[in-house]
Amino acid sequence: MNKSLLSLAAIAALTLNISACATKQEIKEVKYKSVCPVLNVENTTQEQFDEAKGLIEGLQGTLPDIVTIYIDTLKHYNKVDNVDKYISKDGIREFGVTPIYGTLVALNYFATPTANTTEESVKMYQKAYNDVLNTIDASNPNWCELESYKHVTDKYTNTKAN
Repeated sequence: MNKSLLSLAAIAALTLNISACATKQEIKEVKYKSVCPVLNVENTTQEQFDEAKGLIEGLQGTLPDIVTIYIDTLKHYNKVDNVDKYISKDGIREFGVTPIYGTLVALNYFATPTANTTEESVKMYQKAYNDVLNTIDASNPNWCELESYKHVTDKYTNTKAN
């Protein structure tokens, strides 16, 4: 009895292990699947629109730069001026962990005039911010990856700014 239970357990473990293994095709699909979020999912219910409005109002009071970056990105991604129907909690969460988000945050920060910045450096970072935004293309599945906008940031790497 013990021997048959042990054999049954071994067969079950082997079967589960084999069925849990990914095929080469599945691995290939995961490897080439983009990590960039799809930001053109439209809100359709009043509840979704209300949630989007509350999200933006809540963030605007505490993190206005984040709202600006998210809205600017949605405008470029969807090629529209009014992005209300595209704002979502999931969208901002998924966008907030992308390489382009970090780049835009940094450029936006350096484009903000302070006592320690020159007018020239502020203008340069504002231009760099807009140039990176202009690389956003919804038809490019890797729009948020460094490889999609590196040619832009490379232009500014050798530029001196205070």
